[in-house]
Amino acid sequence: MATAGKTYENQGMSEGETIPLGLSTRIVLVWWAMPVVLAVTVLVLWFSPLIGAAGSQGVLGVAMVLFAAVTVARAALASNGRWLAGAAGVAGVTGVVSVVVADLPMGRLQVLAGAFWVALGLGEVLSRPAKHNPWVAARPLAVVFLLAGVVTATYPVVLELDYTTLLQAVGALVTVALLIHAAWRTVVGKRRRGPVVGRWRTAGVVLEVVALVAVVCGYGILTGLISDNITNQRSIAAFYQTPVDGPAGKPGALIRSEPLHWAGLHGQAWRVLYWSQNRLDRPTVSSGTVFAPDGAGRDRRVMDLTHGTVGFGAECAYSRRDSAEGSLALDVLNSALDRDWVVAASDYADSAGTAGPQGFEAYLVQGDQARDALNAARATRQISETGAGTTLGIVGGSQGGGIALKAANITPSYAPEFGLVGVAAAAPAADVGLTIDNLIAHNQPFSWPLGAMFVSAYTRSYPDLTLDGVVTEKGREWLNDAAHYFCDKNTGATLARGLQFAQMGPFFVKNIDSDPHWRKALQENVVTTIPAGVPAYILHGLADNVVAPQVSATTIRRFCAAGTSTKVTWIPGAGHDEVAALQRPAGAAIDWLADRFDGKTASNDCGLPMPVQPAGEK
Repeated sequence: MATAGKTYENQGMSEGETIPLGLSTRIVLVWWAMPVVLAVTVLVLWFSPLIGAAGSQGVLGVAMVLFAAVTVARAALASNGRWLAGAAGVAGVTGVVSVVVADLPMGRLQVLAGAFWVALGLGEVLSRPAKHNPWVAARPLAVVFLLAGVVTATYPVVLELDYTTLLQAVGALVTVALLIHAAWRTVVGKRRRGPVVGRWRTAGVVLEVVALVAVVCGYGILTGLISDNITNQRSIAAFYQTPVDGPAGKPGALIRSEPLHWAGLHGQAWRVLYWSQNRLDRPTVSSGTVFAPDGAGRDRRVMDLTHGTVGFGAECAYSRRDSAEGSLALDVLNSALDRDWVVAASDYADSAGTAGPQGFEAYLVQGDQARDALNAARATRQISETGAGTTLGIVGGSQGGGIALKAANITPSYAPEFGLVGVAAAAPAADVGLTIDNLIAHNQPFSWPLGAMFVSAYTRSYPDLTLDGVVTEKGREWLNDAAHYFCDKNTGATLARGLQFAQMGPFFVKNIDSDPHWRKALQENVVTTIPAGVPAYILHGLADNVVAPQVSATTIRRFCAAGTSTKVTWIPGAGHDEVAALQRPAGAAIDWLADRFDGKTASNDCGLPMPVQPAGEK
């Protein structure tokens, strides 16, 4: 046991440095472990179902206060910790503000958290830590704190939930640094000076420096990409401003267009803004993308491509991107362009910023979005360079698969100028009620973001619908977070919140169609028939856990009963994404549509046995 004033040469300390009476190296380890435990606890609680969205700010604030208190206490035991104690006090104030001031905007909370780490880092530097004093941090650790603060305070937030993921990354960085530092101090404190101590000390510094270099490089790359994205999004925002004066144009009337340049595209492209119409015949504005082969053309065939779920954020829309991805895969587009087709791809009304910052698409309201798709095809004909004709085929996947089938259903009455030759749908959500019921029963994590998008859109589109008795209390609390968490161009940044949904329990109280008002709205969005003489092609993966294959089995049964010639491809072992993006089997839908454009008779699989039973049958 130590005695007052005794030097600790045998513990690797400098001459003249002392540890207060009664404290041992083991206590030093415990002391350093306290911030580590605290950092880990914050990470767990921040993404925990034990707290709500509003509670996240409180958890962060309390953690900041506790971390600062631990640092003040540690500084009081250090021989040169006055600066550290003062800085920790300043850091504690940021935590108090986070606790006391309710509902801080995410940007201000970000600055407070950054100021917290910068204060601690400056305190560690100004306290001039001695090499072997176990109560004061090493300089590399002080740099970790400073870096964490700068990253947190300056991170360019595109989506609010990106920042929660950033906090997790910063917390992980600090936790790792503290663990390295605690282990190093313990080993140094237990050994005499010599080559072994030197190697351990060097190893600790190297590990911290490597972590710093990795984070600095990663941060530089990430912020560069996000800053470029912010600049690009701001530069095109004016394009999506909708007309506020004058009467609405006819459905499909082009408001404006501008060239769009995608690398590797076998043709030309335009970003378009056009008038559309919802199922109540009220005017809306939609954006989208039009693709055409290079060179002049005339009466080119038109493929209406309806994409799957991309997310509610304006920047998620395909027309606001600089590359083909997801269900607008480059090989799908090029396959159509190489056949001399024109492609129309709607973003759907009220997405991409056409309804302002608080707007979002009528997600899974099939009647509205089918009209958006057909009006996108109309808009292609107003760009003279496309050479678009009136022969039409429709292809879509997932959400877009249901929209494709609904668009085919209404084409003769809504857009009779087009001659529809066929419709192909991959993993189609053709029966929204069955799709949501499947998510409730078998895929809880997906029921959070997709369910939140669905109920948000439906309660806006159908004012008589409420969440009472339909969504759980926790689902209500996290509704906005869950609805806006997903953007398929930023899935890595929002992964942490997605993992949280898996632990959150049910989003829905019960099957959505058990409520009569919801059942009526859902029935309006079931596709049961295709126009006479128009063949359909349905592809579905048997391992799909988003839109269950039983949903397609039900749709096929309905189509066949109505006399629709229906070709079917079941893909064993295939999940949702690869089929919905028309990647598996590769090119099958495009090849099938090419035969329809060429007037070939479609094969009919009605009457063949199906590998799964339609929903509701045993």
